[in-house]
Amino acid sequence: MPQQIIYALQFSGQAVPQNDQGTVLKATTHAPSSKITSVVKQGVDAQIQTVEGGVAQFSSTVEFLTDNTFTESGTITFGQGNSLRFGTVGQGAIGPSPEEGVSHGVVSWRLMKGTGV
Repeated sequence: MPQQIIYALQFSGQAVPQNDQGTVLKATTHAPSSKITSVVKQGVDAQIQTVEGGVAQFSSTVEFLTDNTFTESGTITFGQGNSLRFGTVGQGAIGPSPEEGVSHGVVSWRLMKGTGV
């Protein structure tokens, strides 16, 4: 049985339109090695602290099917020779949030291939 790997990363970067309609985006982001602390006493509180270590790279292609649904496929690479190739299960969804200038969404991925660890 393959080794189970559990990780949480906070990626930041950008998505750039790949066609004139803006319906295909190329997302390129990165996430530094970090320590995530959660506290549940008065509610939920999370702190993300960058720590010494490597950087994970994320690259994907997002294809919008409608104004608020999409598919996505891409790769996350980390360490030396480690990668995860993923694709959308069904469709993702995105829409406005209560915070101005911010969108909220949801997507589920299926692991297509992995290399390394």
